[in-house]
Amino acid sequence: MSEDTSGHTMDGGNSKMIRRLVSTRLEDIRDGFEEELQETKPMKKPVQNSEKLTDSEDEYEVPAKIPKQTYENRGAALLAKMGYDGGGLGKSGQGRTELIPFSTQRGREGFGQPANQKIARDWNVVWDFAEEEKPVEENVLWLSAPNDIREKFTKDLQDQDDWIIIGNRKETLDGEYKYCDSNLMKKMLDAKSVFDELDIRDLKEARIRANPYETIGSAFFQNRAAMKMANLDRIYDWLLTGEKPDNVEIKNPMNVEIKNEKCRIATPGKNAGRLSPLFYFADICAGPGGFTEYVLWRKGYYNARGKDDFKLKRFTAASPSYFEPYYGKHNDGDITKPDNITSFEDIVKRGTNNVGVDLVMADGGFCEILSKRLYLCQFLTGLSVLRVKNHDTGSGGKFVCKLFDIFTPFSIGLIYLMYIVFERISIHKPNTSRPANSERYIVCDNPLACYISEVKKYMTKINIELDRFWETKVRDVIEVVPENMIYSDKIFMAYILEHNERMCFA
Repeated sequence: MSEDTSGHTMDGGNSKMIRRLVSTRLEDIRDGFEEELQETKPMKKPVQNSEKLTDSEDEYEVPAKIPKQTYENRGAALLAKMGYDGGGLGKSGQGRTELIPFSTQRGREGFGQPANQKIARDWNVVWDFAEEEKPVEENVLWLSAPNDIREKFTKDLQDQDDWIIIGNRKETLDGEYKYCDSNLMKKMLDAKSVFDELDIRDLKEARIRANPYETIGSAFFQNRAAMKMANLDRIYDWLLTGEKPDNVEIKNPMNVEIKNEKCRIATPGKNAGRLSPLFYFADICAGPGGFTEYVLWRKGYYNARGKDDFKLKRFTAASPSYFEPYYGKHNDGDITKPDNITSFEDIVKRGTNNVGVDLVMADGGFCEILSKRLYLCQFLTGLSVLRVKNHDTGSGGKFVCKLFDIFTPFSIGLIYLMYIVFERISIHKPNTSRPANSERYIVCDNPLACYISEVKKYMTKINIELDRFWETKVRDVIEVVPENMIYSDKIFMAYILEHNERMCFA
């Protein structure tokens, strides 16, 4: 009986003690809450008994609005209560006081990699879409040489014996500032060097974001090259194929005659080109054949060996039956061999009754420095097979060739030769060409018969000189047209400088 009583008494004492502790704790929490509430609660002006309350609030000052607390100043307030006045952590306050920045890491490269330094994110930059230019309309600029310059050049070319300058071989564009502002070119090369550090996934993502026309793709053609040729043909007012929209609509009318609900008859087309001369074209170094596919499709009917051969089975928009691949005398498709160029010229002249083709397209090369001989041989082949402008044939043929950077004296010299031979030339980068690369196209119209022979001989001589250094790759042809002759032609120089600087800005 006494043990139960003592046990009961002990339990009762513990319960009272626990209740007292709980009550004390609740009072402490309540006091702390009221203190914090007083700190954040706006103070009201006390009303004295002698003051008369009115409906007007003009007699009282509107209390200032307490700024909304953020995570940053709330944390600073808590630290201040604990005795930290904003200095760095540590015994001597040596810790950092600035905010820890967001990570600028991109991709899966490790910390400290060069790619992370060049393409790091800047979280403070806010992209303004209004500053992005997305041009739709394209304007082409033609360049024509005055007759006196053509005559003087032809005379000097016949008398020359030291125009070809030989020097050490270069494989970079460093120091090539004669035909572009040096600061602009350095900025462009520095910007392009970022691509060397990107992996293929990041590169594709950036390419899609940077090019508003990337989603056009290849449409119903086998590759994007066909769309580029379509783009060029349109902005040059159908100069390349000669097929204006009116003719195409006559050949393939869109009207449908409805007899009844179950009978619809399409309006038959007409052969608008039956009385026109046959259209011949040549596609040089343009495998797998996107340029050819577009031309055959546009006209309403439809060479390289190895992995870059013409993929005739992949022609989806036109029939390859109207296309004949030819690989030259050596049957290897090497356009740099003089025998292949000569044999190709012979077969074209025989097939066109010694007239030549209406259009030559060339799509070889990938770098200005490394493709200089390919550019030369494409130009030479084009001049060899194109229909020239004279009194008998009327208008001449058209030449289109893909180029890349044109900063070196060699490339500028080649363009100057085409500038002399053709009635007019134009250098243009279409919208369908990705803005980050150096791709551009030279379009030449109407080769003049009185200048073509001497220029072809000179180009053949240059090709022979290049062949001498092809194996050793130590020496190279640096210049093919005297620098002072190009500089003295103010019209040509202004055109080249304006084009190169515009491409650097793009």
